[in-house]
Amino acid sequence: MNLSGSKINIDLDGVVYCLIDGDTFIEVIIGLDGCVSSESNIKEVCDCCGFTDCYFDCVDSKESLNGDQDAAQDYREDVNDRCRFNNAVDGAEAFLMALAGNNVDIHEEPIIDAFFASIEGIANNV
Repeated sequence: MNLSGSKINIDLDGVVYCLIDGDTFIEVIIGLDGCVSSESNIKEVCDCCGFTDCYFDCVDSKESLNGDQDAAQDYREDVNDRCRFNNAVDGAEAFLMALAGNNVDIHEEPIIDAFFASIEGIANNV
């Protein structure tokens, strides 16, 4: 694993953990009120519009197929794979947020390695 590291910022909004592996990152934010949220660039996006939650909905997706039924079938299979991957990533991110919300030190190297290994496992099995 090519671990680039992690950093912790503490500011008026709370604590922000940024876990980085190469170009992939996840930020876990623990607010002063105890609420935990995250942002990452892990999920796959629509090739046409760039949104993670577009599943053959955007105008560009529909126009790019131009009535080609074979291409539409292939695209639907890709969309289903992307949906399964993104749902699994949601679960991994939720687990990391739960750890952080329960005062587990998520910037420790074993946790970072395990998190990104789980993402790699998801990618290999979806």
